[in-house]
Amino acid sequence: MSHKKDALDMIIEGYGVCTRDGGKEILPAIECQDGTVISVQGSYYSYCEPKDNMGQYYLLDIAMSDEIKVPSSWKREDLGDGRTNYGFVPVGDLRRLVEIHGGVKGFWKGSGNPVPCRKWEEDCRSRGIKPRIYSDRYL
Repeated sequence: MSHKKDALDMIIEGYGVCTRDGGKEILPAIECQDGTVISVQGSYYSYCEPKDNMGQYYLLDIAMSDEIKVPSSWKREDLGDGRTNYGFVPVGDLRRLVEIHGGVKGFWKGSGNPVPCRKWEEDCRSRGIKPRIYSDRYL
């Protein structure tokens, strides 16, 4: 059975949007079928692994409503605005959470359309910006 690529897959694979300084913008949140919204981030500055901008993440940084139940083992950081951040969340655990909420509907909203890491680099270069790449796995 093949898996159709969804918004979560795009984040895991390192899709991003080029910023003015060559970094990666915060990605749009993922919306689940039941309306649950989860911010899922992977970048050099996120609580993720690998700690880079290029993807194939196996641990991700997520933020969502305090009301969503998660495993007690997840590292929790209260953001003080009704949301909680969880760092270094295993991709398999995140996929199970998303499935509990009906699966991925798509990207919720954001400042741009995520593009593959190669396209992200091309986008930066076409605007005269040197991409900030922090991974020797990139080449």
